[in-house]
Amino acid sequence: MKSRPFSELGGALLVLAIASGLACTTTSVVRPDQLQRLDGFGAGGPGSPEPELETISGYKVAVGPDARLTLELPGARVGGQFDEIHVRDGVLSGKLREGIVVEAPLAQVTRATIEKTDKAATAVAFGGILLVLLAGFYVAVSASGQQSTPGRPLRVRGDVVRADLVTAPGWQRDGSRPDMRALSVPAREALAVAWADVARSEHASVPAFSRLALTLMGMGAPARLVEAAHRAALEEIEHARLAFALAEAYAGTPVAPASLVELRAAPAVTATSLAELAHESLLDGCLNEGINAEVARQASLRAGDPVVRAALQTIARDEWSHAELAWQIVAWCCDQDGAAIERGLRKAIHRSRLAAAPESVPEHVQGEVAAHGWLGSAAWNDIAERTQLAVASRLASLHVQRRSA
Repeated sequence: MKSRPFSELGGALLVLAIASGLACTTTSVVRPDQLQRLDGFGAGGPGSPEPELETISGYKVAVGPDARLTLELPGARVGGQFDEIHVRDGVLSGKLREGIVVEAPLAQVTRATIEKTDKAATAVAFGGILLVLLAGFYVAVSASGQQSTPGRPLRVRGDVVRADLVTAPGWQRDGSRPDMRALSVPAREALAVAWADVARSEHASVPAFSRLALTLMGMGAPARLVEAAHRAALEEIEHARLAFALAEAYAGTPVAPASLVELRAAPAVTATSLAELAHESLLDGCLNEGINAEVARQASLRAGDPVVRAALQTIARDEWSHAELAWQIVAWCCDQDGAAIERGLRKAIHRSRLAAAPESVPEHVQGEVAAHGWLGSAAWNDIAERTQLAVASRLASLHVQRRSA
């Protein structure tokens, strides 16, 4: 579980509820050679035909006036919503809605994406009240009961990425459902949002651990560490399925992840040196997953619903093993190049900043959501601070043990 239950406010979940007309953002990656077809875009004014570009997956995407075009160039990224686009002599030039003029040689474009907004809401009936879940990029609208869910994030070129949400089956786990008969509509809405966001983080952790395994291979790590990283990826699949199943139960509709398009051009490894690997393992593993494990354990003790409690117990057990794997990786890195790496780690843990505490929920639903896996900000802060101190203490002990040896 990448997280303390429930949602990542600094991430990419936009949630609006109660029968709103919502906008769902989809992103398509197009081949750079398709950009020639944008010549004349916007010149015909409103109602002019929308050019169609072919994506790298082979399907067509129409580019309308509300689409956002992003071009990646060596060392730069440009784009936005264009009013006009022209392509002449191998150079794309256009004017953005803000009045900025953009020029990009097509030969230098390494990646092009089209973001489109569909005015189709994914509405779910809760006694005539709609709950709509929507994933957007780099936006978070706080809903009742959300908590941050970083854990071991999936990082691509420095950015933490997670899949958008779609209404579809495929990631749900068959089995018992929580008892929701006593839940109010606001509590169901909060829990649907919360568990959907947990599920997104769990889903993103699967490739995060897969890339960790590749990184360990690249560093010449022993088989036991590589095997444990692959095992952790499989456990994250189970966590994601548990969380998606709970999100579906509270929302009343199947919820699944969309494509993680960022992975298609992502580097295979997450670190290029032992120092980087140790630093990543300390913060994303020893610290954050240590927090995750204890938060899930504490939430399971408070959860009155047996289905939710069992899911949290599974997540807590596995997250603890993931944190221990991170400690094993840190120890192995220090064994290879101890003194320099240890100094860097001691500085990193004391300078580390814990993620923001979870949002509070209205008092009248706190009891309801607590019985279904929600842990308040005060409890989370206490766990996070105690875990940070425990990690610093264990790191110091590791240093003493190494010196004694």
